[in-house]
Amino acid sequence: MIREAGSSSMPPNPKSVQLIPVPEPIGFDECGIYNIQKSDNCSIALSLEKLGIHKRYSPAHPSYITLEARLESFESWPSALKLRPQELADAGFFYTGLGDKTICFQCGGGLKDWAETDEPWREHALYFSNCGYLLQTKGREFVAEVLGKRPATLTPEEIKALAIPKDFSNVVKQCPQSASSSTSEEVSSLEANCSSVEENESSLTTPSIAVPSKSSVTKQVDDARACKICLTEEIGVVFLPCGHLVSCVRCAASLTTCAVCREPVVATVRAYLS
Repeated sequence: MIREAGSSSMPPNPKSVQLIPVPEPIGFDECGIYNIQKSDNCSIALSLEKLGIHKRYSPAHPSYITLEARLESFESWPSALKLRPQELADAGFFYTGLGDKTICFQCGGGLKDWAETDEPWREHALYFSNCGYLLQTKGREFVAEVLGKRPATLTPEEIKALAIPKDFSNVVKQCPQSASSSTSEEVSSLEANCSSVEENESSLTTPSIAVPSKSSVTKQVDDARACKICLTEEIGVVFLPCGHLVSCVRCAASLTTCAVCREPVVATVRAYLS
């Protein structure tokens, strides 16, 4: 297998690049099988992926789904290797116990021959760019940057199919021109109401309000943003279809049901709190 220059980690063997082996089909799924034309449902699924909505798939190695379990696998990690197990485990890899061979718990992709300068997340994206854990944690923009290409965008046809307006400038153009004649009367009425409100406000007394300290406000904000599973990281994943936002990116990978309503998690989408 040929690799790009400047990177030294290699999959254990060429077969490891095949993320999930396809068994002999016993029927037809919604997207069809080999040599069968994709259905509309499959096209919609691909469009949702471009929107950042990732369908939840079962991990290849569920026993290593948690960060703690993956870290424990590195107890026999060779001390001569300078790459930190924390970085590898955080990127989804667990140690096989053979040489420096590591495998991703989610996609099952394996890498070995790690160098001190290798970045596990970048190597993960380089070889296994479709890994669900990778996409949920780092995002398509990161993967696209590693692969040296721009992230996939929706085509006009896909936008129309999803009923997403291409731009909202036409909304302004739809305002009726005839409304201009009544606008001046409405503005005059509003100005009169505002003057009346200002006069009434001048006669009111403002009650004293206890302002909470900055430290208490910060703590409340931190508590509200904290992952309800690990209580340390910031929440960042919305569970679908229930829509609850209760987990950080890493804890979300280990949950199959929502921590609030216990509804099965079918898909996830990243959320960024401002």
